[in-house]
Amino acid sequence: MDKEYLDYLSKIQKVVLMLLYLDKSPIKGKTWYQKEIFLISKLDKQMKEELEFEPHNYGPHSYDADDALENLEEEGLVEVIGNNEIKITESGEEAAKYLKNSFSQSDLDFYKEIKLFLNDLSRMELLAYIYQTNKDMTTESVELENVKRKLVDYSISLYKKKKLSLVKAAEISELKLENFIEELKKRNISIETGI
Repeated sequence: MDKEYLDYLSKIQKVVLMLLYLDKSPIKGKTWYQKEIFLISKLDKQMKEELEFEPHNYGPHSYDADDALENLEEEGLVEVIGNNEIKITESGEEAAKYLKNSFSQSDLDFYKEIKLFLNDLSRMELLAYIYQTNKDMTTESVELENVKRKLVDYSISLYKKKKLSLVKAAEISELKLENFIEELKKRNISIETGI
Protein backbone atom coordinates (compact mmCIF):
# COMPACT_ATOMS: atom_id res chain seq x y z
CA MET A 1 0.00 0.00 0.00
CA ASP A 2 1.27 3.46 -0.92
CA LYS A 3 1.85 5.20 2.41
CA GLU A 4 1.97 8.66 0.79
CA TYR A 5 -1.56 8.14 -0.53
CA LEU A 6 -2.77 7.55 3.03
CA ASP A 7 -1.53 10.96 4.11
CA TYR A 8 -3.99 12.49 1.65
CA LEU A 9 -7.04 10.79 3.09
CA SER A 10 -9.53 13.23 4.62
CA LYS A 11 -9.79 13.52 8.38
CA ILE A 12 -13.13 11.71 8.36
CA GLN A 13 -11.68 8.83 6.34
CA LYS A 14 -8.84 8.49 8.84
CA VAL A 15 -11.29 8.61 11.76
CA VAL A 16 -13.45 5.90 10.17
CA LEU A 17 -10.41 3.66 9.86
CA MET A 18 -9.57 4.31 13.51
CA LEU A 19 -13.14 3.56 14.63
CA LEU A 20 -12.92 0.19 12.91
CA TYR A 21 -9.32 -0.60 13.82
CA LEU A 22 -9.16 0.28 17.51
CA ASP A 23 -11.39 -2.46 18.85
CA LYS A 24 -11.46 -4.64 15.73
CA SER A 25 -15.25 -4.72 15.73
CA PRO A 26 -17.49 -3.57 12.89
CA ILE A 27 -19.76 -0.55 13.06
CA LYS A 28 -23.27 -1.94 13.44
CA GLY A 29 -24.75 -0.16 10.42
CA LYS A 30 -24.96 3.07 8.46
CA THR A 31 -27.30 4.70 10.98
CA TRP A 32 -24.76 4.04 13.76
CA TYR A 33 -21.95 5.24 11.47
CA GLN A 34 -23.71 8.54 10.82
CA LYS A 35 -24.40 9.10 14.53
CA GLU A 36 -20.87 8.17 15.62
CA ILE A 37 -19.38 10.58 13.08
CA PHE A 38 -21.93 13.24 14.09
CA LEU A 39 -21.00 13.03 17.79
CA ILE A 40 -17.28 13.05 17.02
CA SER A 41 -17.65 16.06 14.71
CA LYS A 42 -19.42 18.03 17.44
CA LEU A 43 -16.16 18.05 19.42
CA ASP A 44 -13.58 17.90 16.62
CA LYS A 45 -13.05 21.29 14.97
CA GLN A 46 -11.45 19.94 11.79
CA MET A 47 -14.21 17.39 11.24
CA LYS A 48 -16.86 19.99 12.00
CA GLU A 49 -15.39 22.11 9.18
CA GLU A 50 -15.12 19.10 6.84
CA LEU A 51 -18.68 17.81 7.36
CA GLU A 52 -22.10 19.32 7.09
CA PHE A 53 -24.89 17.57 8.96
CA GLU A 54 -28.54 18.21 8.29
CA PRO A 55 -31.85 16.80 9.53
CA HIS A 56 -32.70 13.61 7.65
CA ASN A 57 -34.96 10.54 7.90
CA TYR A 58 -33.13 9.23 10.97
CA GLY A 59 -31.79 12.45 12.46
CA PRO A 60 -28.41 14.05 11.72
CA HIS A 61 -27.00 12.97 8.37
CA SER A 62 -23.97 14.02 6.32
CA TYR A 63 -23.67 13.31 2.62
CA ASP A 64 -19.96 14.08 3.02
CA ALA A 65 -19.73 11.23 5.53
CA ASP A 66 -21.52 8.95 3.03
CA ASP A 67 -18.99 9.94 0.34
CA ALA A 68 -16.04 9.34 2.67
CA LEU A 69 -17.30 5.84 3.48
CA GLU A 70 -17.97 5.09 -0.19
CA ASN A 71 -14.45 6.22 -1.13
CA LEU A 72 -12.92 4.01 1.56
CA GLU A 73 -14.93 1.10 0.22
CA GLU A 74 -13.83 1.79 -3.37
CA GLU A 75 -10.21 1.86 -2.19
CA GLY A 76 -10.70 -1.55 -0.56
CA LEU A 77 -10.04 -0.24 2.96
CA VAL A 78 -13.51 -0.99 4.34
CA GLU A 79 -16.33 -3.29 3.40
CA VAL A 80 -20.01 -2.41 3.75
CA ILE A 81 -22.20 -5.48 3.96
CA GLY A 82 -25.64 -4.53 2.65
CA ASN A 83 -26.95 -1.57 4.61
CA ASN A 84 -25.60 -3.10 7.76
CA GLU A 85 -22.14 -3.81 9.12
CA ILE A 86 -19.13 -1.74 8.19
CA LYS A 87 -15.91 -3.73 8.53
CA ILE A 88 -12.25 -2.92 8.04
CA THR A 89 -10.38 -4.98 5.45
CA GLU A 90 -6.81 -6.29 5.72
CA SER A 91 -5.65 -3.34 3.62
CA GLY A 92 -7.63 -1.05 5.89
CA GLU A 93 -5.94 -2.52 8.96
CA GLU A 94 -2.54 -1.96 7.39
CA ALA A 95 -3.52 1.64 6.59
CA ALA A 96 -4.91 2.23 10.08
CA LYS A 97 -1.75 0.87 11.69
CA TYR A 98 0.26 3.42 9.68
CA LEU A 99 -2.16 6.30 10.39
CA LYS A 100 -2.64 5.60 14.10
CA ASN A 101 0.46 7.57 15.06
CA SER A 102 -1.01 10.74 13.52
CA PHE A 103 -3.66 10.80 16.27
CA SER A 104 -3.24 11.69 19.92
CA GLN A 105 -4.03 8.97 22.44
CA SER A 106 -6.86 11.12 23.83
CA ASP A 107 -8.43 11.34 20.35
CA LEU A 108 -8.15 7.58 19.88
CA ASP A 109 -9.70 6.99 23.31
CA PHE A 110 -12.51 9.42 22.46
CA TYR A 111 -13.30 7.65 19.15
CA LYS A 112 -13.34 4.28 20.86
CA GLU A 113 -15.58 5.60 23.65
CA ILE A 114 -18.13 6.99 21.17
CA LYS A 115 -18.22 3.70 19.26
CA LEU A 116 -18.59 1.63 22.43
CA PHE A 117 -21.33 3.94 23.68
CA LEU A 118 -23.46 3.73 20.53
CA ASN A 119 -22.61 0.44 18.86
CA ASP A 120 -24.49 -1.85 21.24
CA LEU A 121 -27.70 0.20 21.25
CA SER A 122 -30.77 -0.93 19.35
CA ARG A 123 -31.72 1.34 16.47
CA MET A 124 -34.58 2.86 18.48
CA GLU A 125 -32.40 3.41 21.59
CA LEU A 126 -29.85 5.09 19.34
CA LEU A 127 -32.47 7.35 17.80
CA ALA A 128 -34.01 8.17 21.18
CA TYR A 129 -30.65 9.29 22.54
CA ILE A 130 -29.67 11.26 19.43
CA TYR A 131 -33.12 12.82 18.96
CA GLN A 132 -33.41 13.93 22.57
CA THR A 133 -29.92 15.40 22.71
CA ASN A 134 -30.09 17.05 19.26
CA LYS A 135 -33.71 18.08 18.78
CA ASP A 136 -32.81 20.50 15.99
CA MET A 137 -31.88 17.47 13.87
CA THR A 138 -35.28 15.74 14.06
CA THR A 139 -37.35 17.91 11.72
CA GLU A 140 -37.20 15.37 8.86
CA SER A 141 -37.32 12.23 10.98
CA VAL A 142 -39.55 9.38 9.89
CA GLU A 143 -39.20 7.75 13.33
CA LEU A 144 -39.73 10.72 15.64
CA GLU A 145 -43.31 9.82 16.59
CA ASN A 146 -42.39 6.17 17.19
CA VAL A 147 -39.48 7.24 19.41
CA LYS A 148 -41.60 9.74 21.35
CA ARG A 149 -44.32 7.12 21.98
CA LYS A 150 -41.84 4.86 23.79
CA LEU A 151 -39.39 7.46 25.09
CA VAL A 152 -39.71 6.34 28.71
CA ASP A 153 -39.03 2.71 27.71
CA TYR A 154 -35.94 3.67 25.69
CA SER A 155 -34.66 5.92 28.48
CA ILE A 156 -35.06 3.13 31.01
CA SER A 157 -33.31 0.70 28.69
CA LEU A 158 -30.38 3.13 28.28
CA TYR A 159 -30.27 3.56 32.06
CA LYS A 160 -30.30 -0.22 32.66
CA LYS A 161 -27.43 -0.62 30.16
CA LYS A 162 -25.54 1.99 32.20
CA LYS A 163 -25.34 4.28 29.18
CA LEU A 164 -27.00 7.15 31.03
CA SER A 165 -26.97 8.42 34.58
CA LEU A 166 -30.24 8.56 36.47
CA VAL A 167 -30.55 12.31 35.88
CA LYS A 168 -29.70 12.09 32.16
CA ALA A 169 -32.11 9.17 31.64
CA ALA A 170 -34.90 11.19 33.30
CA GLU A 171 -34.04 14.15 31.08
CA ILE A 172 -34.11 11.98 27.92
CA SER A 173 -37.46 10.49 29.02
CA GLU A 174 -38.93 14.01 29.45
CA LEU A 175 -40.13 13.04 32.93
CA LYS A 176 -39.32 14.88 36.12
CA LEU A 177 -36.65 13.04 38.07
CA GLU A 178 -39.07 11.96 40.81
CA ASN A 179 -41.52 10.61 38.19
CA PHE A 180 -38.74 8.74 36.42
CA ILE A 181 -37.67 7.19 39.74
CA GLU A 182 -41.29 6.14 40.39
CA GLU A 183 -41.39 4.51 36.94
CA LEU A 184 -38.21 2.58 37.73
CA LYS A 185 -39.70 1.42 41.04
CA LYS A 186 -42.91 0.29 39.29
CA ARG A 187 -40.77 -1.83 37.00
CA ASN A 188 -38.65 -3.20 39.87
CA ILE A 189 -35.49 -1.66 38.45
CA SER A 190 -32.82 -0.89 41.01
CA ILE A 191 -31.79 2.72 41.31
CA GLU A 192 -28.12 3.61 41.40
CA THR A 193 -27.46 6.96 42.94
CA GLY A 194 -23.71 6.95 42.51
CA ILE A 195 -23.29 7.99 46.14
